[in-house]
Amino acid sequence: MTHIPLSDRLYDRQNYVLIVPLSHYQNNNIGCNSYFLIPKEDWLQNRDNPEGEFHLYLTTYEEGKISLLLDSQGERQLWKIQPVAELNSYIAI
Repeated sequence: MTHIPLSDRLYDRQNYVLIVPLSHYQNNNIGCNSYFLIPKEDWLQNRDNPEGEFHLYLTTYEEGKISLLLDSQGERQLWKIQPVAELNSYIAI
């Protein structure tokens, strides 16, 4: 389930990166609740910055298509903010 064709990625690929927990990827255990979107600038930031943080946004996975999960007002659903040191716990797919 790790391969999602670009045509089925229904989000702004210029500004977001699709990631999954590294442990899920390594164990070939990626479920529909394992996908997150992270702003590209968060993903590309300097990982040596101890004060940095990144934002993980929830996704929806329906009929093989993935997109940002939006609330009733059309706003992105933030799952959590984590310290930059945790970026190594995820992999871009």
